[in-house]
Amino acid sequence: MRCFLGKRPEVDRLCFPEIDGRQLTGYGCIIFLELKARHAPCVQEFMSSLRLFERGTSMACVVSAVAQPYTGSHLSLSPKEKELMGIKETLVRLCFGFEDIADLKSDLDQAFKKLGALAKTSKAGMALA
Repeated sequence: MRCFLGKRPEVDRLCFPEIDGRQLTGYGCIIFLELKARHAPCVQEFMSSLRLFERGTSMACVVSAVAQPYTGSHLSLSPKEKELMGIKETLVRLCFGFEDIADLKSDLDQAFKKLGALAKTSKAGMALA
């Protein structure tokens, strides 16, 4: 999944939690990705387009999930505090469950395509440089 997401032009940055210098892998693995979207509605559209990922702030289950920390887990922080922590509106948290990896990639691919289409129709939507 790391290679798949790392090659996407819509993704600006990836972050993988580690334990003792080793990247976590397998079911329950969490990946943070920062989209090149400029505005929260683009991020919301991307997340809404996902079919296999459930939306929520809890990542402690066996199904894949997606969340936006800016408007979820870190909602109570001020914009300045979020900025200091590197929590941007374009940050998306993915947690991978027991679904087939090919199905998850396909789901992410169709959501990225919708995000790209949104960028083409909105001048301010994304920067895919």
